[in-house]
This record gives sequence, structure tokens and C-alpha cells, in this order.
Amino acid sequence: MQALVTFVKDETELDRVFAGGVPKGEITDANPVQAVTMNRSGGLALYGQRDNLTVAQQRFDLICYGQTRFEADAVLRKVAAVLRGLVRQVVDDVLLIRIVKAGGVLSLIDDDTDLPIEVQSFELVAEI
Repeated sequence: MQALVTFVKDETELDRVFAGGVPKGEITDANPVQAVTMNRSGGLALYGQRDNLTVAQQRFDLICYGQTRFEADAVLRKVAAVLRGLVRQVVDDVLLIRIVKAGGVLSLIDDDTDLPIEVQSFELVAEI
């Protein structure tokens, strides 16, 4: 997941991009709210099941925070476009092969921060 964090930071102007959740205390009244986290979301993960290649398919959730639902949605659209535009690239010594949408957008309120979040699932194919 760290390779995804690096990729998103490099391709957007967002600097508050995390894997596995937003660190406690990162979103406060003093900090700007726009933040992104990418979390493994389960589902079928294939590790070289089709042949002898060392390729993994992993589903993950993109979770975007904003001060308003509109802002959270704008962050999601920006990051989702970057993810979908990935063309076979090595990032942090990981070969990211492709990223595709695995579901629609879900609008929620984060329980910890009471802020709007927009969630969308993707599938990553990468060499492991």
C-alpha cells in the first residue's frame, strides 16, 4: 500500500495521503481537512493463481475526507482519475501494473471525525 501512497502524492498536490487509515490527531480544527487513505478491503486476492507469475490482485478502498461533502467528492474525483490513469509503473520498488474501479461511490460520515467521506473500491494488480 505504501507504493500507492507514494504514487498518489507524486501525481497530485495532496500531501495528506495515508495507508491503513488516517493517523489519530491528523484531522483537527487547526489542520486542513482534505485527506486520503487507502485501506485493503478484502475480497478475492489472487497471488499468482492463474500461472507462475508473481502478480497479486488486491482490492482496496479509497477514502477521501473533506470539510464538506462537495470537497470530499472533489478529492475523490481527483485521486480516482490519477489511479485510473496509472500505466505500468515502478514505485518504491513495486511494479504497479493497473488499477481499475471495483464499485461505485459511497457517501458517508466518518464516525471518528464527524466529517463527510467519499469511498470507492478499486482493484490493484501489482508484482509482488
